[in-house]
This record gives sequence, C-alpha cells and structure tokens, in this order.
Amino acid sequence: MPQTQQPDGQPQLDPPADPNLPDFDYTLRDIFDPNVKILVDRHARYVISTFSGAFMPNRLATESITAVIEARYQKPWLSWGDIISEGKKMDNNKPRDEFWNTFKEKCTWKKDEDGEISKAFDTACSTRLSSMLSVARKNRGPEDENRPKWIGVGTWLELCKKWNTPKYQKKCAKNAANRKSERAATNTHSGGSVNAGTSTFRYEAQHGRLPTLLETFDYFHFKDGLPRDDISKSIHKTMTEFTEAFQSQQDSLPPSDRYDSITASGIIMNKFIETVGGKNKGRIVGAGSNSKLYQKDSSGKFIDTCLNSFERTGRSTRRHDDPIYTEVEQLRAENALLKAQQEELVKSQQEMKSQVVELVQLQRTMLEQQRRSRGDTSQPDPYDHAITPQYDDLGV
Repeated sequence: MPQTQQPDGQPQLDPPADPNLPDFDYTLRDIFDPNVKILVDRHARYVISTFSGAFMPNRLATESITAVIEARYQKPWLSWGDIISEGKKMDNNKPRDEFWNTFKEKCTWKKDEDGEISKAFDTACSTRLSSMLSVARKNRGPEDENRPKWIGVGTWLELCKKWNTPKYQKKCAKNAANRKSERAATNTHSGGSVNAGTSTFRYEAQHGRLPTLLETFDYFHFKDGLPRDDISKSIHKTMTEFTEAFQSQQDSLPPSDRYDSITASGIIMNKFIETVGGKNKGRIVGAGSNSKLYQKDSSGKFIDTCLNSFERTGRSTRRHDDPIYTEVEQLRAENALLKAQQEELVKSQQEMKSQVVELVQLQRTMLEQQRRSRGDTSQPDPYDHAITPQYDDLGV
C-alpha cells in the first residue's frame, strides 16, 4: 500500500513561510511512483512535479484534475480550448484561473516549477475534460436522461444541444475515422494510466539503467509478451533484425574500428525513429510523453537528452558497471582535466606577458639613462630600434 510521508516521517509543526509551497525539500525520485510512496504537505496536498512536460506522479495529478473539473465545470464548454477562449474574450483568465486555483488547493510544488506545472496543467485538463465529456455524451441515453452528477441541469441541456448540431456531429465522425486509422492505433499504448515518465523511472529503478526506445515501445505496445497489432509486430521485427545485424557487423571489426557504445546506441535510436515514421507534431511513436527528450543536433540526427534530464532528479541513472555510464563519466573527467589545463595555460601566458612588459620597460629606462650619460639624445641607440618593435603588441 502507498505510504503518506512527511520529510522525516513526522507531522511538521512549524507553519511554512509560504502556504502555497511545499514545506520540505524533495527530489523527483521521491514522488514519481505513488505505488511506492506518496508525499503530502501539512495541508494534505499532493507534492507533484513534471518530467518531460508530464505530471509526476501522473495518477495523483490526474485524479486531482478530475476533481477540479467536476467542481468547476459550470458552463456548456465543449473543450478546454473553449474555457481558454472565453477568458481571452473577457480580457482575463478568470474561467481558467478558477480551475487553476482549485488545483492549487489539492497539489503543491516548488516555486521554480510554476511555468512547467502550468503548461502540464493545461495539457492534462484538455485531455481529461475531453475524456470525461466523451463518456458523458456516449452514455447520455436516447432522451439525454443520463446526466452526470458533476454537470448541472441547465448546463447539461445546453451541452446536449451543442452535441446535436450538424457541425459537432461532423467533427465527431472525423475524429472517429482518425481513431480507426492504423496510425492512431499505433499511437495508442497499453500502459493504462502509467505514462512514459513513470515507466522510465520504474525501469531504471529495476535494471539500473535507462530503457532504450525499443524497450519503451515494447512496454507500451506489447501485452502479455505479444504485440498489440501488426504494426507493432512489424516495428519490433524490423528493429530486432537491424540491431542483430548491426551488432554482428561490429563484432566482425577490429576493436579499434568499432563504434563506441554511445555512438552505437545513437545509430540504433535513429533507426528506430526512422522506422516509426520520425517525429510528428512533437511525438515519437513509442516514446509517449518522453518524446521531447529526443532532439535533433546540428547534423539533423536525433540525440537522447534523457540522461541529463534524469540527472536533475537527484541521482545518477547509470550503474557503474554499465559501459555507457563508464564512458560518459570518463569523457566528463577528461573534459574537466582539459579545462583545468587550459585555464593553467592562460594563467601562465598572462604571467609571462607581465614579466616581458616589466623587462622591456626596464631596458628602455636603462637605454635612456645611457644616452643621457653620453650627452647624446639626438641619435637613439641602434639597439633601441632592434628591441622596441618586438613588443609593440604588448602595449608597452
């Protein structure tokens, strides 16, 4: 059973400085899996965060948003976009803010996460409201008699009228066709309420490393060890054959000619993204909410930023016996050493320059004294011409 935990396991007696903020510190790893542990503050609000744009823990945040919608849905809005649009027409965000303020009564987070939480809130509200209204519409009955308790009588009647318009019926037919397409079927995962971020954390906790894109894809598109559909089966087959052929080709080469583990992983990852059709509307099939962690570099190839994102959660994400972890750490150590050597070289050059400047000034002073002692100031010493131009760039 989940545990409700304060930072030290005891209730906090001193009031927090800001009632809208958590009254203790934590990392994302402390809250990602509500099946293991749930963190709450003194006001019984869930402590949440975001990972790759999605709420963590996702289930608790979604439950809170469901409760917020049920409490604040007071007009026949067809979508979350209608709520946002109404606020813009009123030249304020009042409708949206009412939902937002109620959400803050149920959940809390660190102040520097306000922006990311707000974005995730809009995304989650849009998805959840759409789902709730879809269920209500399908179950309303022939006489619209099955009104959900969270929708008022007047609002329900107006909502049903909107659902019955030709324009809305046409939109529903188009969306239904899209859902039946093979592309939409592939994008629908079988992970239930578990999002990609949570599954990634669970995998890392169990295996000591991050899952590959193919492993994440298999998690969401396989059930009981079998692919959900022919497309999932084809993608898995293509990638398995490519990975085996690639590994066999690498094994046939001398060690010095083989790709390092990071480059090899990148090649396989880019092949997977190519196989599933690339990145469409910011999403990669199989990556779910983690899609934004895969970005193109200057050469047009995708790179995996997942490691950096996980490091911000408070713990290393690779086992010390993992070749990729070892290689990354070795590169970091080499870069740190190189940086230190460069800084030392710059410092030495500056010291040498300072010494040369002092020497030139001393030589010029001595030459001037020699001229004066000879009483000959009209003809400069030839030696002065030989030495001075060499140090013009020193500003002397």
